[in-house]
Amino acid sequence: MTANQAFESNDQILSEAASWIAQLESGPISAEDEKALKEWVIRSPAHRAALLQCARVWVDSDAASILQPFFVNAVREHRLSLRQSRYRRMRRWSAAILVASAIVFTAIALVRFSVVREVSTIKIATGYGETESAALPDGSAITVNSSSRVEVEIDPGKREVRLASGEAIFDVAKDRDRPFIVVAGEHVVQAVGTVFSVRYEGEELNVSVLEGSVHFSQKVQAPSNPSVHGRREENAGTLQYEAYIVAGQELTTAPEKGTLIDKVEFSVLERRSAWRDNLLDFDGERLDFVLSELSRHTGLTFEIESEDVAQTRVAGIFQLSNADQAVDIIVESLGLVATENPQGVIQITQKETEIEKP
Repeated sequence: MTANQAFESNDQILSEAASWIAQLESGPISAEDEKALKEWVIRSPAHRAALLQCARVWVDSDAASILQPFFVNAVREHRLSLRQSRYRRMRRWSAAILVASAIVFTAIALVRFSVVREVSTIKIATGYGETESAALPDGSAITVNSSSRVEVEIDPGKREVRLASGEAIFDVAKDRDRPFIVVAGEHVVQAVGTVFSVRYEGEELNVSVLEGSVHFSQKVQAPSNPSVHGRREENAGTLQYEAYIVAGQELTTAPEKGTLIDKVEFSVLERRSAWRDNLLDFDGERLDFVLSELSRHTGLTFEIESEDVAQTRVAGIFQLSNADQAVDIIVESLGLVATENPQGVIQITQKETEIEKP
């Protein structure tokens, strides 16, 4: 066996081990998968060593490790397959609910000889580190991020979601007679059949489209940046801004920034939505952004020493269930120090360098 052949063999073993770790971290595995894993581990001492090695990568999240490319790719591929299968299941459940509801509504109408207006209302409120998924009666699916409040109302005449705060991803079933509407403050997002996310925090809104397209509208008191896309109409003393956003685009709007539409790689959109699978996936984001995401999922408050520290880039995949540990991992890997002050704020500073005495 040549050196190259041996290296390729090791690559394959590491890739398989990373796939097993990714599957184990995603939740309970089936009896069949557990049997297959045991057989794989027993097959060779190299398999056992690789599995332990990849498990340490998960805990340490060592960005400089040569194993990380195998591990990160396996996690992302496994997460994508999980997402696709989960939404297929949710769509089937939703379709079953829709058919059952239609049968019940029809039966009631026949008995009463009157029009039945059945209203379905769902309220979801998540806390720190919590996410929740729901199959809606119309065949759509919704996944709500942590620290979010959502109310869904569906009846024979409309499908409306009110996002009070936080973030949610919508997989919308097609129904041209009832557009799917998401309302967040003065912002309205309308879809027919698509997959998109809406994030609403303070006065800032972000809409990302993964599949299909959505229509966005917003009431503003003054003209937005003239370079933005869309159309504005005068209406009762306010300006109406409108735009269509298609797959691979995201819209961001905030009072101090105006409204902008940018093109975004699908892989980036997928990474940003990793929270659906109990993960946070970063690939060169600024430290201040990463800490704001961790704050959202843990309730911790951070204070960064300087702009130089804030703009430090972070890469790695972390479990939401171990978000507290992720802070320690990130700080240590970047050579920083995390100190909690009496007010409970975690201060992130650079390590003091010791000056050597002559």
